[in-house]
Amino acid sequence: MNSRKIAPEFSFRFTAEDIRHAYGSADTAFARGDFLNVAQMAPADSELRGCALILGGLLEQGLALLDGLTAVGDRARLCRALAFWSLKRDAEADAELAKVGGAEFMPAATAFRTLIKRDDVTIFVPGAILSVFPEHYSETFVAPVYKYGSITVKYVGSQLASNAYDYSPTDSFSEFIDDLPEGERPDLIFSLSPQWLVAKDFHKVTVPKVIWCHDSDAFQYRNADNYALYDVAICNCSQEHFELSQGTPGLYCAANMLLHPIATPFPEASPHREKLVDIIFTGSALAPFHSEKPRFLFNLSSLAPRYKVKVIEGHMPEKEYFEVVSHAKFLPIVNRYAGSPSPRWRDALSNGAFLLFPEGSFYDEIAPGCYSFRAETMTADIAGHLDRCAAGHPDYEFATVVPVVNERFAIHREPREESYQRLLKYALFMGLVWPYATPVPKRQRQRRLVWLTPAVDCGCFGTDHIREQIADFGGKVGPDDLSDEIDYNNAAHLHAQAVFTFHENRSAGKWAARADQYFREGLARFPNSLLLRFNEAHWSFFRPGADFRATEKKFLDIIDRGEELIFDPRGADVAFAYTLHGNDEVFPCYEYADVATSELVLENTPELRDRKQLPYSTRDMIIAACYGYVGWARLKRNDNEGGVAWLRRGTELYPHGLPMLRLHFDTLLRLAAKVPKLPASLASDLAESFIAVANVNPSILLTHVYTIVPILAENGERQAAREVLAGWHQLSNIVHKLRVDDEAHQLALYGLLWNHRSLLPKTLLDRIDEALWDMESVQDLTQLERRMIEVARISNSPERKRKWWSLRSAKAQADDQIARLLAESGYGQERVVFSSILRAIEIWLRAPSDVRWIYLKKAVRLGLRGDFKQALVRTQKWSAVSKWSKGEGLNARPRPRRWGISSLRMWLTRLGRGPVRRE
Repeated sequence: MNSRKIAPEFSFRFTAEDIRHAYGSADTAFARGDFLNVAQMAPADSELRGCALILGGLLEQGLALLDGLTAVGDRARLCRALAFWSLKRDAEADAELAKVGGAEFMPAATAFRTLIKRDDVTIFVPGAILSVFPEHYSETFVAPVYKYGSITVKYVGSQLASNAYDYSPTDSFSEFIDDLPEGERPDLIFSLSPQWLVAKDFHKVTVPKVIWCHDSDAFQYRNADNYALYDVAICNCSQEHFELSQGTPGLYCAANMLLHPIATPFPEASPHREKLVDIIFTGSALAPFHSEKPRFLFNLSSLAPRYKVKVIEGHMPEKEYFEVVSHAKFLPIVNRYAGSPSPRWRDALSNGAFLLFPEGSFYDEIAPGCYSFRAETMTADIAGHLDRCAAGHPDYEFATVVPVVNERFAIHREPREESYQRLLKYALFMGLVWPYATPVPKRQRQRRLVWLTPAVDCGCFGTDHIREQIADFGGKVGPDDLSDEIDYNNAAHLHAQAVFTFHENRSAGKWAARADQYFREGLARFPNSLLLRFNEAHWSFFRPGADFRATEKKFLDIIDRGEELIFDPRGADVAFAYTLHGNDEVFPCYEYADVATSELVLENTPELRDRKQLPYSTRDMIIAACYGYVGWARLKRNDNEGGVAWLRRGTELYPHGLPMLRLHFDTLLRLAAKVPKLPASLASDLAESFIAVANVNPSILLTHVYTIVPILAENGERQAAREVLAGWHQLSNIVHKLRVDDEAHQLALYGLLWNHRSLLPKTLLDRIDEALWDMESVQDLTQLERRMIEVARISNSPERKRKWWSLRSAKAQADDQIARLLAESGYGQERVVFSSILRAIEIWLRAPSDVRWIYLKKAVRLGLRGDFKQALVRTQKWSAVSKWSKGEGLNARPRPRRWGISSLRMWLTRLGRGPVRRE
């Protein structure tokens, strides 16, 4: 951690160039099911491209291309029939299939004709998916049984409270299906998400099995064997398709970008509006865990001096959101996967904004108005689009793009049931008709007991209901579920997750004992398993009543044994991803998923091994985490020197893990808050540690700048403070926060930075000078600039200078304010600030009733245990960081300038004095 420059990098695990190099040709990509890539690789007017457009989701464009060809083959007829069937043109689909004459596609055509003519097709859904926003799905979607045209969908053994049958997924799924009357047996098993646990004997079911996939990089390495139980996986983007198919031998994947089980109708087109912003981005832009968006936005912010770039942090009512988007020229697509679709892309095009998307994804096939960028040259590429648009280049004409977009989006503005029916038909086509081929034979085995997303499941499907189901799964672990180290790990993991998720339940002690038992039995059979040893130590660290000294010894033993321990990332559910959330301040779950996914892909893709070298392995990350837990255990025993040393070593072994970097920085900041003057070594370490965190996730620049800059500037690290201020200004100057802030409090925070104005970027100081000289002439002030200008005005006001009678110096007051900020944020001496408690109560009263009840119970439990101060400390910290502190309204506009005698006197004083003092 010796870099002193803030320069976060934005990249993807595998680029479009990597993926296409691995395929070698469009025909190979088509055979593998990557239809989105084929549409861009194949010749423009080829039959192959027409088929790829249809199978990739663009039914009408694919039909139009194939209709224009003088002759088409049997494969194209099969694809045309799918398009007709999806568009409810069944007679045309049947007629097209009747023309198939070759032996290669005749069986598929015969099966398809039979399917189209049926009115009693049945699909079982054992894995449900629900949006966190209930308004995004209808009652029909969660009904136990619902009929979509000729297709009857039944939820069976899913997470939903109501299913079509009284069947538990802990019973044999294959026997359940075999015992059904013949007319009730399914034609297809279709899981809408990989998140739920797989039913017992799922591998014995002979009915074709299809799964719709999402967030595969977070799930695949933990759940690889369960993915392989399916015949077909449907993915939404080419990179996800490539990684899932290459990393899961035996699984055929089909890439379709336009089908989504909880998709809502596309918005109606909005009228063309004046373009006020060059680039807009909205939503949860600066997430503290997922770092790809903050890194992207930091790089994007480098364009702000030349262009109007605006990031609105927070969520708006839909109508306001659409209006904001309609006033922008461009909106970028940002995701861990290159081009993974979110509603933003359709919202942008529907509302007259152009789209910026990663090169190699499918958007420019969907509609005009989509422009690509490469991750490694993103700022130059995006600047080129902005320049050509501003110059009136014919390829960037809003007037010609909007009508085409509206025409192509008409099919997607139909009710949700229509788009869902198209997804069901696509799944049936892929599972029952399409003559796909998997690259290697499947290995049939019992399913793995992996619970991927406890918090999501409880939030969407009900805590009590999910608890009962998890308890049932755990209570029925049998010999078939315990064949290797992964099975023992999963059984222990499941019970530990139950303890963490339902810790108030009376069965928590029983679940903890079972977790201990499965770890103990697993280690007895597999004593050299790094997976079992690390997870057993990890569980010991976080379990209720943990003995940190004993746990520290377990991690030290892993470090000592090193390479003799055996580890394979495939199927290894390491740590407690999506369970402990922010409570685990060491293990980098998101970064680990990134590396594990890459390892799985490269293991089965020799074409890329020379092109892509991983600097760190999953084993490296686990060993680095062991150092981190030893350090954290030392900190819990108040051994600050030893704790910091172990943490530093852990961050050196793996320097990109955000949680441990934050713990190291937070610890140093806590130590700095306790001393009036920092030793030079501590100040240097603090500077390096903060910059290391900012290079992984730059959002820390917006939250910690007010404390870190004064500390560094006053302790011999002025250049580091200057670098932090430059990064803060670059990023924060494009951010507009959607929260109703205490403006006086915000100005006080900015005042802490104004005390070190000689370190502020010259561009910001020039802007302040210009506004103080003539406010009316300054255009397009940002939130940051408005506040800084107000702070400078107050600082230079005659009223402020007349306050000579203050008993404390300005520096002493600033130091006290910084100490208070540190205390409110959990640093320093954990002082209780009465004003923060009042603010927390106000926020609590505004929160929903269920949220109020949850936090009231937490406070009462702490009080009953006698931890009154800890209850107050947590309350005031919650007041500063809780999402419930955020409001829906925009910050108030700056107050109109009031011209009076004092204002005139200040203006005349400045007229004779020149620019604002910068020292």
